[in-house]
Amino acid sequence: NCYRCADARWFWLTGLERDRHWPPLARAVGRPEWLTDERYATAKARQANARELVAELDAIFAGRERHEWAKEFDVHDVWYQPLNTVPELLEDPQFHASGALAEVPAPGGGSSTFVTTPIDFGTTPAAPRGVAPEFGEHTDAVLAELGYSPDRVAGLRAEGGVG
Repeated sequence: NCYRCADARWFWLTGLERDRHWPPLARAVGRPEWLTDERYATAKARQANARELVAELDAIFAGRERHEWAKEFDVHDVWYQPLNTVPELLEDPQFHASGALAEVPAPGGGSSTFVTTPIDFGTTPAAPRGVAPEFGEHTDAVLAELGYSPDRVAGLRAEGGVG
């Protein structure tokens, strides 16, 4: 689940192994008694009581700022991920090191920055090929493929029907 902290910042709990990751979380939030509480002691019980558990976690996490939870999670080995804003993401060194952005040359000089695909296609490069075309850049070619004569395209352009 995604949880909101006292500073209005969010994080995800990312523990994938329910039995392995539950004890560290219960300790990190100051509720070690949950480990023996029949509502939460097993993965099946937590699932059956998920609505109540999430409500309790919502209230607990709302009591501290995200950086405080991050320290607590690190101490207890709780798996989590911050939910960053776009400006935070753009300042994150790991985001840049991951190759998430690519500079693509623009016609006439300069370049534009694009987000790359998060999917790895193995031997097929998945880099952006170029910037998007200008508005109307391919109008003549598309209309010609559709059977429009150059005179008809010129007429449409004169009437304001195409750009």
